[in-house]
Amino acid sequence: DLVRSRGLGDVYKRQVETEIELIATAEEVKSLSMDELYARIEQKLFVDDYAWQKRRMIPFGGKNRAKGLENLLYLCPKCGGELTTRTDGNDIYCAACGNRGTVDEYGFLHPVGEGSVIPEMVPDWVELERDALRREIAKDDFALIAPCHIQYHLDPNTTAHTDVGRGTATLTHTELIYEGTAEGKPIRYAFPLEGIYKFPFNMGNQFDVPNTIRTISIRPENKQINEKFVLALPLIHCLLYTSPSPRDRTRSR
Repeated sequence: DLVRSRGLGDVYKRQVETEIELIATAEEVKSLSMDELYARIEQKLFVDDYAWQKRRMIPFGGKNRAKGLENLLYLCPKCGGELTTRTDGNDIYCAACGNRGTVDEYGFLHPVGEGSVIPEMVPDWVELERDALRREIAKDDFALIAPCHIQYHLDPNTTAHTDVGRGTATLTHTELIYEGTAEGKPIRYAFPLEGIYKFPFNMGNQFDVPNTIRTISIRPENKQINEKFVLALPLIHCLLYTSPSPRDRTRSR
């Protein structure tokens, strides 16, 4: 069985909902393959929080409800500008064209002002970013390039990473490349994308490069482009590579 819990409400009143669903009976488990069982677990683990919230409409207070969204929603849905979104209190806007929206107390977005184009839900906005990325990735010369810092995990007493150099990160159809310095020396890393299906990431800060000899992170100088690297990798696999086994696949969101 799968137990799923969700915390609700404010600091004064908290409610917890739990849903219990049967994934497979004891007899079914005997006949299911590992991939079939994994697919069932994955399907049951998926939660659409926005769809749930639309049914329940639980209010959340706060005066800075949009804060941090600029690091996730880097593409303007009106003018198509990238890395131009900014936030101010409950509002999110495009510094290039003035497109503006606001986040209400239920977590939904609304356009502000005549002509503004704002998706109602954050996942819808992210899907616009994926659509734009699919068109980019379809080009033969696709390359996502960003000035960045490289980080190593140096302190065994913490999970934090430390900047050890500066250079350029380049994501292509086949590899992630870092060229620059590390610990005072010139260095070039090239990580093949085969076997890497997702970049673990810190929202708006850095993304990790799995399957490396040492733990390495890339911290783009512009925090907003971090999300673009994270979104691009699963799309590259979907468009150009054979889909991985469910045991190896990680949801893009």
